[in-house]
Amino acid sequence: MTAVRMATSDINELTPNKDEAETLMINKMAPILYSMDASSPANAVRMFADIIGLDLELKHIDLTVAEQKLPEFLKINPIGSIPALKDGDFIVSDSHVIMKYLLLKYAAHQVESLYPSNLQTRALVDQAMYFNTGVYFIKLKGVTIPSLFGDCTETPEKSKKDINDCYKQTVLITQPACYINKMAPILYSMDASPPANAVRMFADIIGLDLELKQLDITVAEHKSPEYLKINPIGSIPALKDGDFVVSDSHVIMKYLLSKYAANQVESLYPSDLQTRALVDQAMYFNTGVYFIRLKEVTIPSLFGECTETPEKSKKDINDCYKDLAVKKKEVQPPDLPRNKGRVPPVTSAEVQTALRRSRNRKVIGAD
Repeated sequence: MTAVRMATSDINELTPNKDEAETLMINKMAPILYSMDASSPANAVRMFADIIGLDLELKHIDLTVAEQKLPEFLKINPIGSIPALKDGDFIVSDSHVIMKYLLLKYAAHQVESLYPSNLQTRALVDQAMYFNTGVYFIKLKGVTIPSLFGDCTETPEKSKKDINDCYKQTVLITQPACYINKMAPILYSMDASPPANAVRMFADIIGLDLELKQLDITVAEHKSPEYLKINPIGSIPALKDGDFVVSDSHVIMKYLLSKYAANQVESLYPSDLQTRALVDQAMYFNTGVYFIRLKEVTIPSLFGECTETPEKSKKDINDCYKDLAVKKKEVQPPDLPRNKGRVPPVTSAEVQTALRRSRNRKVIGAD
């Protein structure tokens, strides 16, 4: 779950004071959502913010004492409705509008999967949202508002029927659920593969789910006819995104960044010519120098051809680490989010376990 910072319900604190403002600056000015726990529309925004990985600052408005009609709140939202969103100097209300705004501003890389550009598909999404506004929520309010204010203690049978009918209609209008793209890119991988693990960690940094397909190179699954149809080179990792297939971890990471995290390109792969050249230099150093020396140790170990690392190989790898330290100083990496929970981090212990498991496998698919 993303962190949601709760604020007091005191109406005097609707406008952040100096200390709160400084805190918001530290937190990079999280958008403020004026909300109430019992508000379905406000909770929809909160859930949506969690889906796209966005922190919100919550300001609680108590409808039971008409805080939404106080002058302080009406300055923020003249309509006097919740939820309302304040993002810097910009204010907007209505949960559907708020969600679209947050998607376009803070999760541009997820627009195509959540609010597709295809005209007919987007129309179906809009249809569902307007059905919620114009039909379902009106009938729901007929029950929730009286219950909230203590005007009724039992739901009338007609209201129950109206709401149940709405649920049935909701099922019907959301049948074309194919417009929500749930097809995560497929990564053909192996637990003990540093290049594959690099892609997994990178996907975690940009907040992208990957479907993992494990290949066991100790029994040559990467050379099977089925896999060679996907990647004729027979290497791992390889990525299948719809009908598109690409291999090499560095290429895969740049592709995923450009397609699924366009809003992070400037921080991770800057457009400045010299800075980007230094990033490329580090990646090609990994491909052409470091990984070659690492493979001289890992491949024989993986196949049980050696039980001890030669001293020369140790020296070669240590020299690479020294070179990497120098190159790290040339490119100052940005502060990156770690372990968002989408893809678990790979530990050295897990790699060792994978190595031992691979050595013990005799046939494809054996445990």
